[in-house]
Amino acid sequence: GVVTAVVAGDFSEGMGGRLEATYLNSFYARWMQLSQAVGHSFVVGKQMLFRRADMDRFGGIANLGRYIAEDYMAGQAMRRLGLKVVISQEPIRQCIGKHNLSDFWKRHLRWGRIRKAQAPLAFLFEPLFFSMLSGLIGSFGFSKWLGIPFGLFFAAHLFLWLALDLLLMAKLESKMTLRGFGEMLFSWFLRELIALPLWIHMALGSSVNWRGTRLRIRNGGLVETA
Repeated sequence: GVVTAVVAGDFSEGMGGRLEATYLNSFYARWMQLSQAVGHSFVVGKQMLFRRADMDRFGGIANLGRYIAEDYMAGQAMRRLGLKVVISQEPIRQCIGKHNLSDFWKRHLRWGRIRKAQAPLAFLFEPLFFSMLSGLIGSFGFSKWLGIPFGLFFAAHLFLWLALDLLLMAKLESKMTLRGFGEMLFSWFLRELIALPLWIHMALGSSVNWRGTRLRIRNGGLVETA
């Protein structure tokens, strides 16, 4: 039905841009691959390859205009037709450019509230896939029931998570310098520290700012003017 791709964030500038690349090249890339592994791939609008005849069977792109994330809904519609959503082997590159922390926060607040409206159950369990929270839970359990020191387990957990994310990020970025690696390392720790506060902010509302217009996202992803 649709061929989509992992988005590789590249050519980032500023701390907001670096955080954007870190999110795209670890959190989102990982979720796309995991979702495909369990048979529930979702579509990213930056790359959508489909047959017009298939899209016309449910009214075409125009019929999805009521939704804030028409790319995601295109994948859902294709599945209802009995067709598949697959991820291509090559990522599609997004030139991120320069962003500040406020730009980054607002952008991911919007993305998170879209996820909450369209996949509420998956959104509810997202914090368990943050390295800090899952590490704290695991450290408590392993120290209480298996006697493994809390700090040792937590440090090992973070190191392994960091190593795997760095490998993924290095694979998706086009070139890597020593300075770039240092920025990647710093932005990863910052991203992990703010992941839960950002998720809480997402959970506490349903409105977003889209190109200067305030919109309210209803359950299922339909939008209305706030």
